[in-house]
Amino acid sequence: MVEAQTSRRALVGALAAMVVAAPVVAAAPRAPSQMALVDRSAWDRAMRAYQRANRALDDHDAHYWATFDAFQCTKPTQGEIDFRAFPFADRNYVAHVLDLDQSWASWLSQEGKLWWAKDRNEAIARQLASYDSVRRYRQRMDEAERQSGYAAAEDLEERLQDQLSAATSSLITMPAPDVPALLWKMEYLLDGSAWSEEFLHQTLADARRLLSGGLN
Repeated sequence: MVEAQTSRRALVGALAAMVVAAPVVAAAPRAPSQMALVDRSAWDRAMRAYQRANRALDDHDAHYWATFDAFQCTKPTQGEIDFRAFPFADRNYVAHVLDLDQSWASWLSQEGKLWWAKDRNEAIARQLASYDSVRRYRQRMDEAERQSGYAAAEDLEERLQDQLSAATSSLITMPAPDVPALLWKMEYLLDGSAWSEEFLHQTLADARRLLSGGLN
């Protein structure tokens, strides 16, 4: 991880160094074939798609948080769950993830191995009550998500984030057509936004091409 972070910092540093040097080397004439390498209209279309996706996510933000607050006010608490059947398990895992049917079948199969009871029916009833309390909790959680609108808002949030991620990746992995486009990429990468090493390598390739007078 440290090595990867160092590599990325080095790439960003290389970009910054090339921009500082740009006034010296950018004056060199560019080869016509290099000037026509990237279609500016393709970049503009990708930028518009990115901006639309960004606006859509921003516009949804207020509604998302309003439904989240409503959900927080109506959701059940884990205090409603009888955890006696799960004495050593993580409570969040039991409440939200545990396969109850599989767990129940496993518990029954361990009779005489991991558990014994003088009154088998009473032991099963007690265990079943714990499992049923988890089921009721999950049902109430689902109802709270639906009634507050949070479930639908969260689904839309995920779709909008996926769309923005795809639009961002398409834009940044596209060769920059000119120096303003390269500058936009650098500002995006340096402002703390999410990015990948692929983004850095493409931006560094853009800098080499655009800031070397088209000679690389």
